[in-house]
Amino acid sequence: MSGSPAPRYALFKGFDRGVESRIIAHIATGLAGEGIKLELLEGRGRLFQLAFLRTIARCDVLIVHSPLAFAFFYVVFARLLGKKVLGLVWDHYPVTLNGRRYDFSARRRLLDFMENRAITMCTHLLVPSEDFLEADRLARAQAIPFWLPVDPPSLARDKIGPNLLRIIFAGQVNATRGLEEAYAELDAHFAGNFALQVASPDQLPEAMSNKDNVEYLGFLGREELHDIMRQCDFGLVALSPHFDGPGLPSKTWEYLGAGLPCVFIGKGLPHYAQALTESGAGRVLTPATRGKIGAKDIKRDALEASAVIRFSGQFELDSVRLAAHLLSLGGLSSDRTPV
Repeated sequence: MSGSPAPRYALFKGFDRGVESRIIAHIATGLAGEGIKLELLEGRGRLFQLAFLRTIARCDVLIVHSPLAFAFFYVVFARLLGKKVLGLVWDHYPVTLNGRRYDFSARRRLLDFMENRAITMCTHLLVPSEDFLEADRLARAQAIPFWLPVDPPSLARDKIGPNLLRIIFAGQVNATRGLEEAYAELDAHFAGNFALQVASPDQLPEAMSNKDNVEYLGFLGREELHDIMRQCDFGLVALSPHFDGPGLPSKTWEYLGAGLPCVFIGKGLPHYAQALTESGAGRVLTPATRGKIGAKDIKRDALEASAVIRFSGQFELDSVRLAAHLLSLGGLSSDRTPV
């Protein structure tokens, strides 16, 4: 082996909890298994920490992640020093509906500016799904899976009556989710023969609050939510058909991990939709599927573990490919092992 020094990598971990934190911790563990040593910069939700600059000055490649606005100053510093910067991008900003900004606040505008400037300054970009490549700002990215695995289904299913389809929606209720449009699509497919339960800290739209087959549960803790899921057939993933830009609905992972298949309704996400349907992990409902998918086609038994594995495998961290990509950025061929 030559005497070339091993490339040095600094990984900015912006948060210490939540999905973002779990994704980055999972990546760090996977890369360690491939012999890639990372210097972890624990941001803990703060936009700037002076102590990180020394580490960035020593590294060859800085790795940052969505939302990139929290890493903006580190990206600027790294580029000023001529460092390579790899951005792991799984969100797209600004959030717009039919070309109109969803949040007009000055704070959101500033964060969106920082986000998109950081994306522009990154020398390399990775996205977890091919759907993200449709966005102009991400067209130069490479799609390499780096998402979390789906937790093995952990819930036994309660027996459900044969005549009523029970569906749970858990998450934010706002214009980006398009819950009213999703309800209308459910109604078009199942002719009202379903019950939709909504677990959210947000209030229901007025048009849905008077529906006899919609039950608003408010915010539920994890155990309470799982108790409700035990009695359901499907988890609903909804994304407004007017939503601009790509996405990877993370709620899917929670439903599948709870042993529930998914119904997806909303903006077209071809890679995600194909993975969901071909794996057997769920269904995609559109006007084109009306009359073709009915309540009898929705399986009421427990989700098969093999379907979860097939879906998860489409997006789960490929540590071998990611390590090879990092080695190439650091100037080493993928068949070399860093010292």
